Amino acid sequence: MSRDTSARRPDRPLGIVALAFLAILSGIQMLTSSLWFFGISANADKPSVSDALSRLSPWVAERATGVFFLLAIVLLVLAVSSLLLARGYYRGYDRARVRGRYISGFAIAWAVLGILILPERADPGSPWWTIPFNAVILVYLGSQGVRAYFRP
Repeated sequence: MSRDTSARRPDRPLGIVALAFLAILSGIQMLTSSLWFFGISANADKPSVSDALSRLSPWVAERATGVFFLLAIVLLVLAVSSLLLARGYYRGYDRARVRGRYISGFAIAWAVLGILILPERADPGSPWWTIPFNAVILVYLGSQGVRAYFRP
């Protein structure tokens, strides 16, 4: 039996490999941050930690255990989601492509909101950098060649 080569999936685009790699890095960073927040939550009642937190915000210092535990849970969920997105990109799951486009669109909207609320700045953490980066991802994941790779 011979396989029909006309229905063969195109080769994995290099940009998809790069996006998968960035999603893995992001997932690892969020996982590390989650563990750090779990550590703060567990040690928030110790004098050295509560003293350091009270210098930042008295409100946070009073509620540190719950606030940092909640942040840790949110980051853990986001880390797992990012790692699953990387897997979907690499394996060519169309759901990952669609979800990646939604995430990029949401990141652009969130950055616009950040620009309206936060003071202006041009450092790498600025919302201004998020918009063009995610616009490129949004357009790239919608391009014809990439859609062909993700087709079942």
